[in-house]
Amino acid sequence: MRRVIKSRRWVWHWVSCAAFLIAVAAVLVYFHLGSPDRLEEADKLAGVGSLLFSGVSLLVSVAALGWGAAAPRREGAASAADEARSLDPWVARLAGRVRDQWTEEAAVRTLGRPDPLRLHWSSSGRPGASAIAVLGEGTIPGRPTRLRLHGDLGDVVTAFRKLPRKQLMVLGEQAAGKTVLALLFTLGVLETREPAEPVPVLLTASSWDPARERLDVWFARRLREEYPFLADRDVHGNDVAWRLVHSARVMLVLDGLDEMPGRLHATAIKAIDRAVIDKRPLVITCRCAEYDAAVAAEGQPLAHAAVVEIEPVKPEDAVDHLRAALPTGDDRWTPMFDHLLACPDGPLARALSPPLMVSLTRSAYAPPGTDPSDLLDLGRFPDRSAIEHHLLEAFLPTVYQLSLPPPDHSGSPATPLRTYEHDQARAWLAHLARHLRALGTRDLGWWELHRTLPRGGFELIAGLAAGLTAGPVMGLVAGLVYGRSFLAIAGCGTGLGVGVGAALVSGFGRRPSPSRVRLRIKGRRRQILRGILVGVAVGLFAGLVFGMVFWSMADGSDIGLVAGVVAGVAGGIGVGLGAGLTAPVGPEENISPRSLLDLDRATALTQALGGGLGAGLMVGVAAAMLAHPAARLGTALVAGAGVGIGVTLVAVSSTAWGRWMLIRAWLVFRKKLPWRVMDLLDHAHRHGVLRQVGGSYQFRHARLQDHLIDFPAIGGDRDFAAGLRSTSIDPCHGYNG
Repeated sequence: MRRVIKSRRWVWHWVSCAAFLIAVAAVLVYFHLGSPDRLEEADKLAGVGSLLFSGVSLLVSVAALGWGAAAPRREGAASAADEARSLDPWVARLAGRVRDQWTEEAAVRTLGRPDPLRLHWSSSGRPGASAIAVLGEGTIPGRPTRLRLHGDLGDVVTAFRKLPRKQLMVLGEQAAGKTVLALLFTLGVLETREPAEPVPVLLTASSWDPARERLDVWFARRLREEYPFLADRDVHGNDVAWRLVHSARVMLVLDGLDEMPGRLHATAIKAIDRAVIDKRPLVITCRCAEYDAAVAAEGQPLAHAAVVEIEPVKPEDAVDHLRAALPTGDDRWTPMFDHLLACPDGPLARALSPPLMVSLTRSAYAPPGTDPSDLLDLGRFPDRSAIEHHLLEAFLPTVYQLSLPPPDHSGSPATPLRTYEHDQARAWLAHLARHLRALGTRDLGWWELHRTLPRGGFELIAGLAAGLTAGPVMGLVAGLVYGRSFLAIAGCGTGLGVGVGAALVSGFGRRPSPSRVRLRIKGRRRQILRGILVGVAVGLFAGLVFGMVFWSMADGSDIGLVAGVVAGVAGGIGVGLGAGLTAPVGPEENISPRSLLDLDRATALTQALGGGLGAGLMVGVAAAMLAHPAARLGTALVAGAGVGIGVTLVAVSSTAWGRWMLIRAWLVFRKKLPWRVMDLLDHAHRHGVLRQVGGSYQFRHARLQDHLIDFPAIGGDRDFAAGLRSTSIDPCHGYNG
């Protein structure tokens, strides 16, 4: 993987150098084969060219000096103690960030209000490692030994720390509470963590492809994505995320192994076993059926992991949890509580055996006007599936009727909060659920929305948007300066050139992620040089497109070709330099989807406007030096404005915020999402429909996401029940058929 990426970077470098040499050769041939009248023009261009070359040389020289100054001196391998000390600040920052992230998420999901639902777990009878393999030297050879692990949510951390190898596989049925257990386990470890203990990092497994990427490589990549301050390799000198993984300073809490494609489950088990062979701590959650199938396909379980299974919620525990949240005197729930305790094997008790359904029941019947005893109507809800479907259907209409406190980011107490009707919000959230299914992930990042378009679709949109913006503006400017005859020439040439540049940058550049401007060269030498080289290559190609259009529409006048090449080089320098001076957000920022969007918006505008202004001024001054004295002002205005507008639009299209703006406009045009998408997501998060994972969102549960995709209609439970009222119903066991 690294070799492929490195080879692609060198391809870009060679393409950039070749394009520059071809452009120089074209200009030399142009003047060598031309008429003698061009010699004076060539002399002027030589002066301007020397000015541009000096500027580029200065940039490269300063970057090279920064490269040399920042290059680490290797006077011998650092000791393990030195490496550990160098990582201590990053470990502390990461621990604080993970703690803040999941503490806030637990509060949003009201996991502690009231006390968490009591979940019991115990050693599983499913295939797993032997007791000797799990407990190691603590067992007596020759004597049969069984693992006897059991407890509730409060005991998981203690039981985990008693395991010699500290490897745990947590199984459970769908919606059994595996994610909640993983979240509370992460917080529990952080609360009592010793300095030498690794930091638990909770990640979802849906984005891991074990057939293509090693677990440690994926873990380091996800660390950089979820905690961007670990991603700034040019400043830190080495990959901090990789060093944290390699030195076992972080512990993976891998949630939802079952959420990756089924064909990869067995491969994942094998890859995990190979990755933790050196006794690295690990916690994994998975559904029972998927685990059984993976172990059967692989032939063996994880070699040293204890396997425990979350038990279904007992009716008495569900009653205690629901009763603890009730205000004094609320007796609406009494008939339902009595039924649960009297019929522990009935449809209602089976439906409330997953913690998710207990939580949905509390949400659906919390409003005073509701009646929980409706769930006892066996005509409407004759079996478990009917009850579960009803609770999933009732969730959105109920929570979207609740009032919410102002969000933390609101600028003023008087700022009105946007509200959404549940049916409208449901349609938009269903589109996002389908978007995630198409990507094969559970993580909803605003900078990834464009990925559901067909291959080449976003590049086409970016090129059209940039071209249709730059073309008319430059046509108008050129028409006002040179007359109406230049309106179409300048408009078409600039529109096509800028459109091609934006499409190339969007299609062949690195996939952007949220970042911020960091105005320093030290430590950024490779990124700056890479950005300039790629920018010059794209600018040259776009300039050649402009020149060819000018040549074809201006009766063979080839001055447009030279102007296009010069403008392309200058514009490419502006775009590349702006891209090179960006960096991931630092550890001091509060990472959330909205804060990342705000930071990247500022970065994109600074990068685009700064690059556009600088390149426009440089080309405008050069054009004034070349032009006839009587036409200097107009020529400088047209050339500077054209390059400035082009650089601004191309630079914006290369940023995460620029892509977000384009795809948002496209989805609004198609009526798939509202214009204020972030308000919709924030509203859904505060209602408990979404959960926040770093800078991304996820649906509260995979079951809810799948329900939004598979059951778009509202009120299906009433239609479903209409034909069942005359059937035989048992009060405790439901529909008899």
